[in-house]
Amino acid sequence: MHFKSANKNTVELSDVITFLQQQSAAARMLFSEVTTLVKILLVILATNATSERTFSALRRIKTYLRTTMSQARLNHLMVLYVHKDRTDNLDLKQVATEFCATRERRQCVLGVFN
Repeated sequence: MHFKSANKNTVELSDVITFLQQQSAAARMLFSEVTTLVKILLVILATNATSERTFSALRRIKTYLRTTMSQARLNHLMVLYVHKDRTDNLDLKQVATEFCATRERRQCVLGVFN
């Protein structure tokens, strides 16, 4: 049992995964800790950067606004920040128009956006 790699000096994670997939169930039981480690590595690689960016944003928002906001407002701001690729593409004029159209009082106070 050995890995076949393009470069003789290194073994890539994909090589380990392929090796484990080719083994029988009994052989995989022998490598149960390695299998667990590979699963953890696959998850950490995808989620670590996102969580660190989120906590950095949380620190910036909390520093900027301090204690003047409720937990609900903080949650809403964080959702907007985390999904900013979608929120950057929103048509703000359309959002304002839909917001004003839901209540007559809003139309009187804020006016009608055209």
